Amino acid sequence: MSAAAILELLDADALKHTAQYADAYLVGRYQPPEDPSFLCDTHWCPLDANLTLPSPAQNPFAEVISRLCASPLFQAHVRRALRGCACAGVEWWLQEQDGKDRAKELHTDAMTWSDGGALRTAHPALSTVLYLSASGGPTAVFAQRRAGPGELEPPEPAEVTLAFPRPGDLLVFDGALLHCVLEATSGCIAPTEAQSRRTLLLNWWAPHDWQRLRQQSPAPPLPPPPPSLPTVSGAGTARAVREVRAPHPFADDASAWRAQRAPPWVERGLEAPAPPLRIVYGMTSPGAARDWTGDERRQVEY
Repeated sequence: MSAAAILELLDADALKHTAQYADAYLVGRYQPPEDPSFLCDTHWCPLDANLTLPSPAQNPFAEVISRLCASPLFQAHVRRALRGCACAGVEWWLQEQDGKDRAKELHTDAMTWSDGGALRTAHPALSTVLYLSASGGPTAVFAQRRAGPGELEPPEPAEVTLAFPRPGDLLVFDGALLHCVLEATSGCIAPTEAQSRRTLLLNWWAPHDWQRLRQQSPAPPLPPPPPSLPTVSGAGTARAVREVRAPHPFADDASAWRAQRAPPWVERGLEAPAPPLRIVYGMTSPGAARDWTGDERRQVEY
């Protein structure tokens, strides 16, 4: 099974309303009340064992979560990631990148805490990215995870999935996988202040990990929601992902990935607009480095 998938679950009207609320949130017209006891900028939406909200959606973004959970296709991804556990809920936040911002660096989604002097880490069961605009570079998901400081497992990824910003696309991947945003490629629209790269990020957590996350105090609830979003159209579909086989080992491309750029041979083959792409590395480099990212001190971060 591939490390990532791209789904289409929201119809045009639902997507338009979500983008409008995201705009209001990002410019400060629709935000939670200030409360110094809340330490994070992320929000929390609880779910019950049936992947439904225990009460009506309290804000338009919780409404989106409810719509996603109504899709049997998406339910299958969540249940597979949780391996039989219930889903405690969804941690969500909005992200924006314009022309002055650096693309999001290589990282894994995680929370960390100190346990008797030792640093402990937990990852969401599933990470998802809902694209709200067509601007910016693709998200790159590497089929490997951090095994410790300066160590990746496996040492080289067998595949890298590129999800290019396309409004309504939902990127779905294992919450422990290494990922980043690449600089805009030839198949992308460069982000600007007028056309920023906007995404709704949603992490799906198992109950035992949520207990730790709750101690980090996600942001307070948003005000009551505007009118409900339109329903999703049908059960949703999975987008076809074009697969290409690399003509050389991953190590030959590592410097480009480390710089958050598509390798030249990949960029030369991109269309405009670029479809989702999976790059398969069939060869392993002898003596692969422990951490090709170039920062052996990096642990996990948002």
